[in-house]
Amino acid sequence: MTPPAKASGENEPTVAPEGIRRGGMADVFFAPFFWAFVLPIFDSLLLFSCVLVSNRVRLGYLPGLDDSRGGSISYLIYGLCILCGAAICGAYRKPVHLRRLSEAAEFILGISLATGGALFIIYVVFLGTEKVVQESRAVLLLSSAAFVPTVLVSREIIYRIFSRLARTRPYLLIGRPDSLEEFSAAYASTGLKNPLIPMRIEDLPAGAEVGDTPAGSPSFWEEVGTRFEAVILTEPPEKISGVLIEKLVRMHFSQLPVLTLNAFSSLTWRQVPTLHLNPTWVFEQDFSLAERSHYRFIKRGFDIFLSFLLLVALLPLIVLVAAAIKLDSCGPVLFLQPRVGRNRRVFSIWKFRTMAVGSDAGPAYTAGCDPRITRAGKILRKLRADEIPQLFNVLAGDMSLIGPRPEWVRLVQAYEKEIPFYHLRHLVQPGITGWAQLNFRYGESLQDAMKKLRFDLYYIRFYSPVLDLEIVLKTMLHVLSFRGR
Repeated sequence: MTPPAKASGENEPTVAPEGIRRGGMADVFFAPFFWAFVLPIFDSLLLFSCVLVSNRVRLGYLPGLDDSRGGSISYLIYGLCILCGAAICGAYRKPVHLRRLSEAAEFILGISLATGGALFIIYVVFLGTEKVVQESRAVLLLSSAAFVPTVLVSREIIYRIFSRLARTRPYLLIGRPDSLEEFSAAYASTGLKNPLIPMRIEDLPAGAEVGDTPAGSPSFWEEVGTRFEAVILTEPPEKISGVLIEKLVRMHFSQLPVLTLNAFSSLTWRQVPTLHLNPTWVFEQDFSLAERSHYRFIKRGFDIFLSFLLLVALLPLIVLVAAAIKLDSCGPVLFLQPRVGRNRRVFSIWKFRTMAVGSDAGPAYTAGCDPRITRAGKILRKLRADEIPQLFNVLAGDMSLIGPRPEWVRLVQAYEKEIPFYHLRHLVQPGITGWAQLNFRYGESLQDAMKKLRFDLYYIRFYSPVLDLEIVLKTMLHVLSFRGR
């Protein structure tokens, strides 16, 4: 769509009215009342049902609510802790972007911590208190285990119903012609449904404050505040006039979000736009979070525990895979290759061999129908079972279960010459699965490596337990849908 003509005199530019309002039942979904009051009541009923069922399954009878026994008080403490945990993790916050897996990860962690808090209060704080009966711990744990999937399924149903009823509002783009065109082209490839209304900076009303229009005639900025999902600046704020920035700041805190390219990419696309990076921006970002965070020590403990547990559980599968590789082709079962890890330390990665011996001397990238891949290798790649030996790398401390994929030394040397800030991905421990490989296809070129770097930098920038849990959930979906390669 071409931007409106420049205003003259009292005639302000107008904005397209089509597809701007949500209607009917969808308005209920987007109303704060629904999320602040209706959903907590609904979740309370679900939690009560889970407690009844768990008590019946575990103890063979329904829980008594006789206050003389104190049973109702212990269940009340438990219920309040669970609902508070759900509220703290954002379960009753009106969503701006529907990130189902992200919300699921937050919810799982929140309910897990809330369950631990409830058990501590009931069985430690009130230990020996006659007014609070020490109900079965197993009942409360089973109730939480049943409550989490029940709520997540109900949320998914709610999202699907109301997203079908909702009309998507457009984004207003503000910038210069070249940046507007560049953003529109990138946006078109993402599959997002919100229309774009581009507007050049020079076409915006100059000088007039919000409300400086005849009575009964809404100003241009008031129209923007009610008709759009958000304003996106395709130009850096420092390149926009102070008068316009002042209007946008006021709008951002009173009417609707005003997002820079970096903010929009992080919030919606969940990546860092590397084309707009500069040394100043890198210095301003907290890329050292992963280095300073105490979570990395907790994560290392989980890596050791889970990798050992998985190796023991998968031992029969490891034997079967090794036998299949031996029967299918000549050569060793395992494939070792030098990779670059944290702080640029080189280590040997372990994988089940999926190619003919000597294939690493050929092209650096593996094509979809690469003739070097063996028959057993095709199956292993689809199931991602070729990555199983990397659990030994995790135990050894060379890798983590979650992090940017470690690249081949040969490729890293080329990437660091051609891709600015590529070295930043070596700030954290590489992983078996990571944010980039889950959100971008298998890389086959330098351009693909540049695009994957955007997701790797997002992971490093927002390093957290919630993001790691989201990656675990998404990895499980990928494995079950055979999306490996």
